[in-house]
Amino acid sequence: MNAVIASLKLKRKQEMQEAYEAMREKEIEEAAVDDAFDDHKDRLNTALAKLTEKDREIVVLRFVSGLKLDEIAEVLEIGLSATKMRLQRAMEELKQHFTGMGGIA
Repeated sequence: MNAVIASLKLKRKQEMQEAYEAMREKEIEEAAVDDAFDDHKDRLNTALAKLTEKDREIVVLRFVSGLKLDEIAEVLEIGLSATKMRLQRAMEELKQHFTGMGGIA
């Protein structure tokens, strides 16, 4: 009987150790993801700062403020076609700055 109890205690101890190690690995992976996110966020902010004021304005209106293209056109008092073109060019410029700093495309 004592051997059975000892075996069960050992098994439970091993299971607890495995659960702890799995939890620890998950924490380490999550920390690495957080670090990568922070790095990309810093690169994105740097890339945004390199844009002209007009380019930064339209990117911020679209992706930070969440405005639709027709709303941006109204705010900037330009046509929808001009808004689309300006946003496309600003995004290309942003992409160049971001990837030039080692960011992902």
